[in-house]
Amino acid sequence: MKEDVKKEIYLEIVTPVKVIYRGYVNSVILPVEDGMIGILPRHVNTLARIVPGILIAKTNKASSYFVVGKGFMEFIRDKAYIITDEAEIIEKISLDTLEKEENELKEKLKEIQDKDIREEIKYALLLNSYKKKALQLFLKTKDSTK
Repeated sequence: MKEDVKKEIYLEIVTPVKVIYRGYVNSVILPVEDGMIGILPRHVNTLARIVPGILIAKTNKASSYFVVGKGFMEFIRDKAYIITDEAEIIEKISLDTLEKEENELKEKLKEIQDKDIREEIKYALLLNSYKKKALQLFLKTKDSTK
């Protein structure tokens, strides 16, 4: 009897505020402590710490780009659960908005003396830089499919 081979992964990306994504994909590439990890259907069960960076979810039709913050990924029986402090889908972001946000954060960084608040601002700037990179990737792949 032929074994039924799954060709999809259920992916869920969750922040403390809301569910960012819930659906089926063919593969997931995400940033972890040791670099990037790729997950395909029937991958070995995995628990990994996520670091800020770009997450790519691929389907037969397209790739979706997300920026994720710190968190964890659990992959078990073709289900990937991403729990992160920050996540945003790139398709909904404009470069103008990112540049405006970056300038505002840099101005705040000049004014603020409190160490903890400065660290939060630096973290926001780091995520902003990943958003810019992910947006460039998204736009590049969008242009190449025309």
